[in-house]
Amino acid sequence: RRRVLDRLRHSATRTGAATWTFSDGRVLIAGGLDGTGAALTSAELFDWENSAVISAGTLSSGHAFGAVASLGGDVVLLAGGVTDG
Repeated sequence: RRRVLDRLRHSATRTGAATWTFSDGRVLIAGGLDGTGAALTSAELFDWENSAVISAGTLSSGHAFGAVASLGGDVVLLAGGVTDG
């Protein structure tokens, strides 16, 4: 567990992020607000099995408090919430 917590400390500090847990246990963490209240465009995947946080790409605009829905397989839709751009 300590190794997992050390990895999480290196990812962006965020609140209001959209999250989704895939069937293989990976967790998508997308958007949210940083410590200054600015909406984030970053998305990350947390892989429990390897205790790794990797980039999952960039949102087209800062986004917080959205909802995530599965479109089947490993495809998800992030919608709603608030943007800043």
